[in-house]
Amino acid sequence: MPGEIEKQVFEHTEGVHVARDQEKTRTTHGLILIPQPSSDPHDPLNWPRSKKLLTLGIVSFASCINLGQSLANQAGLVPQALLYHVSPVEISYSLSAAVAGSIVGPLIWAPLSQYLGRSSLIFWGSVITIACNIWSACMTKEDQYIPFVMSRLLSGIFSTTSLTLGAGILLDIFFLHQRGKAFACYTITALMGPLIAPVTSGFITESAPWPIQFWWCVGAVGLVAILVFFFLEDTTYDRSNPANNRAPQNYIARRVATFFPGNKILQQRTRTPFSALYKIALCPQALMTGCALLLTFGWVVGLNTTLAVFLQTPVALGGYGFSPSQNASFVFTQWVSLAVAEVYGFLLNDRVALWLCRRRGGSWKPEYRLLPVLIPPMIALPVGLILFGVGLQYHLHYMVLATGLFLATFADMAIVPVANNYLAENFHDYAVETFTILWVWRLSLGVAVPFFIIEWVELNGPGWVFGTMAILSTLGMGILALLAWKGQQIRQYSFGKLIGTEEGEKVVATSTSHEGE
Repeated sequence: MPGEIEKQVFEHTEGVHVARDQEKTRTTHGLILIPQPSSDPHDPLNWPRSKKLLTLGIVSFASCINLGQSLANQAGLVPQALLYHVSPVEISYSLSAAVAGSIVGPLIWAPLSQYLGRSSLIFWGSVITIACNIWSACMTKEDQYIPFVMSRLLSGIFSTTSLTLGAGILLDIFFLHQRGKAFACYTITALMGPLIAPVTSGFITESAPWPIQFWWCVGAVGLVAILVFFFLEDTTYDRSNPANNRAPQNYIARRVATFFPGNKILQQRTRTPFSALYKIALCPQALMTGCALLLTFGWVVGLNTTLAVFLQTPVALGGYGFSPSQNASFVFTQWVSLAVAEVYGFLLNDRVALWLCRRRGGSWKPEYRLLPVLIPPMIALPVGLILFGVGLQYHLHYMVLATGLFLATFADMAIVPVANNYLAENFHDYAVETFTILWVWRLSLGVAVPFFIIEWVELNGPGWVFGTMAILSTLGMGILALLAWKGQQIRQYSFGKLIGTEEGEKVVATSTSHEGE
């Protein structure tokens, strides 16, 4: 019975229990559940809150560790440069190779997940990533520079499975009014990985051989593989044809069906066309969101991969003469900025969007998601880049650099989950594809920056370089502001068959429906 299902299944959702509003299920806070859950207790939308949070935690942790291992040697460039008889800048190309691999990977995993399943790809991608880190750790001879770089390239490719596929998992299990918090937790936790890497790298290379940088990754990614195998459930659910949802009920049988060949979880699932990825990439809102992320996030990615070069260069040569452990301690600045961005997103990403929705009559528009981005990050990002550049230009105290890095990192961490959520809600049935597109956009510039930033700084000075970055990042913020203002009209020029939004859905219940509670 519907009433029994409501009581049994929805007691775990926000508001403790729910009621009906014109035959639509809603929370006791007056928020109508979008999408509407089915009466099937196995529907991922009906999972208990504990199971949803466990899934979010596993996917976020997997993305964090897998992304972090790509930059495992970020603060250990000098010992490897001495071994391979190359410069630290050339060793940093191994970081660029890993980032390049992480751009290529999503283009492979997005279509492949429709045939092998998301959970299966996350597990096997982690297993191969373990092998790549063992390969990297064994490259201890002076003529193994090229094989080492190749190992980092492959680790970048295979480590992106969880990061690519996580967005689709979140859309499967969370309602519209919960996605802002979910995307903030997922995206910011994932982006914690590149901040963990230089810290562990710095402390390791200060007192231990550099291969240890990769051996700890073997253990960490191994833990990811174990958690995924034993606890991550497949979230695909065909609402149009319930007969297709035939996952085995037995735990062991379900593990076998999920992770091994002949995957029964996806056997009956309707697959999206392969061309959808490229068609969505050409839609104006995807192009604009991607360009905005390229102009905002790309600079900080490039800065992160070359940060050790700026800090560890001897004072006599214009650097700060940091040791690897001092470099690692400096990066704690970004940990603080990430924590602030996490709290910012958790508190505001849903609240502000729903507040605006309520003021506009309770009907939803995806553009409401962009409002939290517009003010604090719009100020913090260019100011942070300018501070960092001025600090380098005049060799100011390293705390000036730390302040600039804090502001720029906070802004980027606040922007990314909102942009991901916004585009996913423009193409609801293609969440993996939208995340892949934005991932490629925001890392493309980050891959290129290490190849020219040192020469650019030497030619024009850091003040000019980071000032230019600040101007371009402001332009990127302006693109997001334009989408927030005119996104509904811009969306009309997209491929109509691909558009899938909850626009016009009544999200906030009316006052009369409250009286019926």
